[in-house]
Amino acid sequence: MLAANPAKMTKGWRKLLVSCLAITISCSGIWAPLMPNASAATGVPMVVSSLDGPVTQEEIHSFKQYILSTSVGLPVSNIGNDFVYGPSGQNVEAMGYMYEISGDQAILDRMISFSENMLSARNNSVTGRVLWNGNRELAWPNKKVGEVNSDGLLIDGYSGSENGDVIGHIAYSAELILKNKSLWNQVVPYGNGSLYGETYLQRAKSYITELDKSIDTYMIPNFVKPDTLRQYWPNDARWSTTGSGAPNSAIPWNQQMMINNGFMRLAECHELLADDPTRVDLYDRIVQASIDWFTASLEPYQVQGHDVYKWWYVADYFGKVEDADGVHAANDIMGMTRAYDRGKYGVTQDTLIKLSNTIRYVIATGTGNFYCKVDGLPTNCTLTNLWSEYLHISPYNPDPTVYKLLANPYYMSTVLTSPIYFARIMWVKDHMSWTRQVDAELSPTWEAESYSSREGYFKRGACDTCSKGAFMQSPEDASGSLTYALNVIHGGSVYLHVLGSSSGAAEGSLQVSVDEGTDVHLPAAAGSTWGWTTAELPFALTDGFHEINIKSQGNGARLDKLVLSKSPTPPLESLLPRLTGIQVNGVSIDNFSPSTYTYAVALPLGTKVIPTISAESDHIVEIAQPQQVFGTAVITVKDRQDPYLQAKYEVQMTGYPIYGEVPDRFITYPIQAVSASAGYHASFPPASAIDGDLTTRYAAKGITHWIQFDLGEVKPIRSVLLAFLKGDVDKYNFDLQVSEDGMNWKTVYSGKSSGKTAGLEIFQFGKENARYVKYNGKGNSKDTWNNINEIYIGGDSDVTAPTTKDDAGSGWHKDAQTIHLAATDGGSGVAHTYFSVNGGLFAEGTTLQVDGEGTTVLRYYSVDGAGNEEDQRSTTIQLDRSGPRITSSVSMAVYVTDTIHLDFGITDALSGVANQTIQLDGKPIDSPYVIEPMSLTRGNHLVSVTAIDRAGNTSTQQFNLQVQMDLDHLDEVLTIAKQKGWIKNEGIYRGLMTLVNLIQKASKLDLNPKLDALQALIQAQKGKFIEETLAAQLLDWLRALRN
Repeated sequence: MLAANPAKMTKGWRKLLVSCLAITISCSGIWAPLMPNASAATGVPMVVSSLDGPVTQEEIHSFKQYILSTSVGLPVSNIGNDFVYGPSGQNVEAMGYMYEISGDQAILDRMISFSENMLSARNNSVTGRVLWNGNRELAWPNKKVGEVNSDGLLIDGYSGSENGDVIGHIAYSAELILKNKSLWNQVVPYGNGSLYGETYLQRAKSYITELDKSIDTYMIPNFVKPDTLRQYWPNDARWSTTGSGAPNSAIPWNQQMMINNGFMRLAECHELLADDPTRVDLYDRIVQASIDWFTASLEPYQVQGHDVYKWWYVADYFGKVEDADGVHAANDIMGMTRAYDRGKYGVTQDTLIKLSNTIRYVIATGTGNFYCKVDGLPTNCTLTNLWSEYLHISPYNPDPTVYKLLANPYYMSTVLTSPIYFARIMWVKDHMSWTRQVDAELSPTWEAESYSSREGYFKRGACDTCSKGAFMQSPEDASGSLTYALNVIHGGSVYLHVLGSSSGAAEGSLQVSVDEGTDVHLPAAAGSTWGWTTAELPFALTDGFHEINIKSQGNGARLDKLVLSKSPTPPLESLLPRLTGIQVNGVSIDNFSPSTYTYAVALPLGTKVIPTISAESDHIVEIAQPQQVFGTAVITVKDRQDPYLQAKYEVQMTGYPIYGEVPDRFITYPIQAVSASAGYHASFPPASAIDGDLTTRYAAKGITHWIQFDLGEVKPIRSVLLAFLKGDVDKYNFDLQVSEDGMNWKTVYSGKSSGKTAGLEIFQFGKENARYVKYNGKGNSKDTWNNINEIYIGGDSDVTAPTTKDDAGSGWHKDAQTIHLAATDGGSGVAHTYFSVNGGLFAEGTTLQVDGEGTTVLRYYSVDGAGNEEDQRSTTIQLDRSGPRITSSVSMAVYVTDTIHLDFGITDALSGVANQTIQLDGKPIDSPYVIEPMSLTRGNHLVSVTAIDRAGNTSTQQFNLQVQMDLDHLDEVLTIAKQKGWIKNEGIYRGLMTLVNLIQKASKLDLNPKLDALQALIQAQKGKFIEETLAAQLLDWLRALRN
């Protein structure tokens, strides 16, 4: 997927609500958005979280719930171009964009249902409407029966270029199916399976086949010139009755882009199928002719120093400048971006930037509105917004201004938008926020053109020998850069290797940095020959998100591929890669050898789903799965360091097809013995009917012969498969009987074969428990010979996986845990149970002991006797066997005058701290654990801290709090006592302070007399102007402070 992120958008755009855009049909049959005062369709609004940044899950969910709601009706008819740019056609596109972004199969299924309705509504070639040329064409008429135009002309026979867009929309569904091979063999849960096929792949192929018919029978014969491949209205006088363009005149550009849409999407489908290269080439050449014609018609000029374009509504007619309003220029620009993405038509980014400049500098008025024409004239005609098709240009211009111009009117005005407006904003966001998932252990490789953002004039170029047919070229004499957003796992020291060249003879010069760090020189191979080079220094990439920025330094360096590797050696020197194993539906191929490249695998009888091939290697493995049950898979192994170094393996599926409807759960039982009535032909004995070879047979002449088959034990049987000699010509008459004991028989089938197959044909009946099956032969439609080439006896398989449960308790535990796994299976029984601890290898067992601290992730699953494997389940066991850690963060030596904060660091690295208590001298104290000055007596106090973690572990730590008193703090004592009102007389307070000051200055010899004076004053005022408690405490401290 092309990724572009021109620049970071302004953050914080407010969350906006998007509801379905009401639409109406104008007199010309063109769908147009209603004005803001019109009534919008009902439905729960879609949510745009932001106009920038990655698409969020909230946005995807809001789109999904809306598109699946009853507010969005299924397509019915293309009248008024509903299937083109009306709601139905645009909804298909919207669902396609959102499926590509989200991978949500429910959105794809809804898209397919729309597409199938549209395909089924196509004009019927036998009973449908007669069109302008007198034929019932395979097209989608968009006019009502009896519709006339403003000139009074009956135009209901018209059906033109719009068919291309209908084809493109339907083909989009097929293309998305083909891109996801995991869907191919799944059964589509709705729709017309009998008409279009049961599986997704069958549906996609049917859609493509039918769309090719419309192309072959209507579009190419009528609208494409056979010599130039240019698109013109039919050179047929009857076309003039349609009210459209004159016969044999050029089709307008916007309508050519509609036609191109159908051709491009179908070409991409056939490329994915690799089924019709000639058709792909024709479709591409038709688009190429249109794109070349349009590009040549663009008239370049400059506005404010910026290159822009002017163009006209139709080729070779300069009387009408292209309309910027409606779908005209919108389709032109969207068509060019699609052609650029296809990468086959020579569309350059420079052309797209000039078209983008035209929007910004010509069509935009500069005041939030837009002019009606692409040349900005006349200036008195303006629009409040442009159609959402214009948004497709946004990712290809490094300047985000155009995106903001285009997006703002949809989401900042009172106009509520439809799913296509919403989805196109999401499409732009997705293209502008693309991040590559990188496993550094796997030497990841990516295309140079898959950048997440670019600045300046790095250009995309075409190259037949390049990977994916494209490369990026730095400017010769200007700045430019490419940024690649990576999400790294298994990081470390890595080297950046690039496959590059230079547009000149000298070496190309680049600079590379990681996360805006130091620039490192990155050379590109000199000259036009592609070669590997390496950045001069390695980079340290930790796990997580990183940006690699490559800056141009001139000389036109060209980049094809980039490789991150922990090896300093470029991948060119790697050895030929090999597979280490191949599996068919998960079962390893017998006798596999890495040096053997061709295998034939016999599929189980009754296989009707195309098998899935898988393979292992230390290198990159790409698998082209078989396209039919008995098809061939091609496995390509690419060296991780050199993707051009490859080995290819082929696996051919073999086996016997079955005529008739095979049950989904079909299996066959081994036949242990066979016996027959006397008189069979000696050269064709009964054993030949069970030897697995359709070229041998059992034969007996007469209408009373029987042949009996023994399964060895009673089995639940539901069918018998028989292959008859010349079974495609002759019909064989017979009865089938079953028995548990070989004595009591029940007839379960009486009839004849189809006469349509010489291979195996299935004959079904209700389920019977039986050990024996008897064939009573009655000859065939030509004679009385009974000729059985082979027989198989079938039943139902167990297809339900077991269910496994664990008994792990939730939350944190403080003791070792014993976990038991219990599996149940109602069919073939549980055969194995496997578990893995913390991502390690799976081991078989049902009991495990967890005694290590921390979080243990347990994954487990079971397999039953039929091989059904349960999806992996997981649980977490959290073990914390250590109590919290307690440390003191304050001094434990204080003075009586201090305010004491009992702060302790209490941490628990695992389950976390649940509760804590603090006791002082055996008594609990409350948070915030602050002790006021003079609250404690002098001496030692015991502080006890207890903490409990969430697992129940308890820790207790005790601390000795030393409360001290000295002469230097006597003044603080008096100050605090005065503040607290314990000294009630100012004069007494000053007298006390005077004595304290003398004491604090006294020599050692003079100290005691002064203490005596202070003691006398305190004693005299005790219980009077000094509170008794305080006085007693002061007298006690003074005694202690004496020499």
